[in-house]
Amino acid sequence: MKELVTSFVVPGNPVGKGRARSTKSGHHYTPGKTVNYEETVGYIALQSMMGRQATIKACRIEVDVYQAIPKSASKTIKELMCNGQIRPTIKPDTDNCLKSIKDACNRIVYADDKQVVEDEIRKYYSPVARTQVYIYTWSEVQ
Repeated sequence: MKELVTSFVVPGNPVGKGRARSTKSGHHYTPGKTVNYEETVGYIALQSMMGRQATIKACRIEVDVYQAIPKSASKTIKELMCNGQIRPTIKPDTDNCLKSIKDACNRIVYADDKQVVEDEIRKYYSPVARTQVYIYTWSEVQ
């Protein structure tokens, strides 16, 4: 049984979790593009929670990524993309998209992303680039 905790839309193309980088002195950091995207997702998630506390229950996350249709695509190809007959096989890859969103929701939607026990992510093309996120509490008890 699942109960919706929150859902929200992040405008624009998704940004996958970037690999941690290191300076010559050994300092580790997350790339700025990843940090900015996670801050945006976190802010939108916080707004969607409308003052509610992060859940401490097990969670399921569902993510639909809608990537912008390339301007160079022909009218026929654009139509196939809009109908889901052609799906994106371009970067970012789904696991990195999911990681960015899960990390951004830490301490906002759930106490820690270790609570996510199920996830599903799908990529599509759309005239309007965005990422739709649904987060549910999850229970085997029905």
